[in-house]
Amino acid sequence: MVNFHIKQQMRVSLKSGQVTFDVGANLRLMPRLNERDPDTFFTLFERIADAKNWPDADKTLMLQCVLTGRAQDAYSALSASDCRSYAKVKSAVLKAFELVPEAYSQRFRNWGKSDRQTNVEFARDLLSHFNRWCSAASVESFEGLCELMVLEQFKNSIPQRIATYVSEQKVTTVHRAAELADDFVLTHNSGFGEVRVASELRRTSNNYGSSRYGGQSSIVGPAHTFKASRVRDDGGRSGLCHYCHGAGHWKDQCPVLRSGNKRKSYPTAPAPALSCSSAQGPVPECGDFEPFIVNAVVSLVGSEERVPIKFLRDTGAKHSFILGSVLPFSPATETREFILMRGMEMGLVPVLLHSMMLDCDLVQGVVAVGVRPALPVDGVALILGNDLAGSAVWASLPPSPVVTPKLLVTVGPDECGRKYPHVFPSCAVTRAQLLGLLQTWLLVESKR
Repeated sequence: MVNFHIKQQMRVSLKSGQVTFDVGANLRLMPRLNERDPDTFFTLFERIADAKNWPDADKTLMLQCVLTGRAQDAYSALSASDCRSYAKVKSAVLKAFELVPEAYSQRFRNWGKSDRQTNVEFARDLLSHFNRWCSAASVESFEGLCELMVLEQFKNSIPQRIATYVSEQKVTTVHRAAELADDFVLTHNSGFGEVRVASELRRTSNNYGSSRYGGQSSIVGPAHTFKASRVRDDGGRSGLCHYCHGAGHWKDQCPVLRSGNKRKSYPTAPAPALSCSSAQGPVPECGDFEPFIVNAVVSLVGSEERVPIKFLRDTGAKHSFILGSVLPFSPATETREFILMRGMEMGLVPVLLHSMMLDCDLVQGVVAVGVRPALPVDGVALILGNDLAGSAVWASLPPSPVVTPKLLVTVGPDECGRKYPHVFPSCAVTRAQLLGLLQTWLLVESKR
């Protein structure tokens, strides 16, 4: 089919009296199409075409001689008029290999250095991917480059679901992307949950900051603002139902809506979900937890002031928490990270992590714990969770035995065999072995 088109165009040029385009001679100059890197092919092809001053008609004529596979399918799907336009042919071929501006952006962001590459080669690859990204995005000025960088940062800062929608609209300016993002949020009605979670974050941080840092919030700041935005679900949807206002499901999964609009009588948003004040109810005493309460010593990193405390070893706690009044915690002790604490009410509370020194029978050294203004157990200054203690509960007891599917073969007797050799003799013979030895002895005696 390709040869037929070439011969037909050559006949037309001969009949019209024009100078014929020597396809056979120029075909030797054509680079080979590499489907793994079609950009390099088009770069080499355009250099040859510019050197030979080929018009668009001759460019497309030469392209169809070397296109194969998906590139040939993309070319054959074009109309007769589009086949004469080199720009449309190139765009169709690159789209067939998914080489659109977003693909160039991801390739530039995720490109890594291989073991066989030198740093110079790696830098050259990065520069090549960046130039191809800018070229595909039609960046021709410094203002366009700034717009591209800000747009990329904007899409990385919003939820993934909204960023995908913005990318599908093929926007080129940040202002237009922001308008589309706002329209998406309003259309999908996700602003209520996000505003509620953000307000709870601010309220919790301000309550803690007023008691420890003189009224300044400990979560305010660029480092924590970005992480706090991840509290809501990745996808632009909050974790609250917009029908019953309950947490843990969305409106399309609401059990109240499915049960025939019979709302439950209990409150849907209990206040204790984001508060640890001791005035909310009776605080448990230490009597029930007495076997698990142990003495310890805590201090700040680099400080000589050591404070003796009592801590509760809680095997049901994933993280560890300490009272904020035990040590003079400050922004200097922050690890710039926080954890999400979840209780029986299934609410999420962001808790800042601070570094300190812990010296007890279970843990020794520098640890990162969450700091809270109050703890649910009275008389305890630290709750030691599984993140620090692991599987250990008491220091006086050995760790729990570990069952392994593989047989552990030991060389020589074990500890019991060494202490009590008369109880565990190494010369013990089983009945099966004794029977085998007896049969061997009888066989030897019969041959004599």
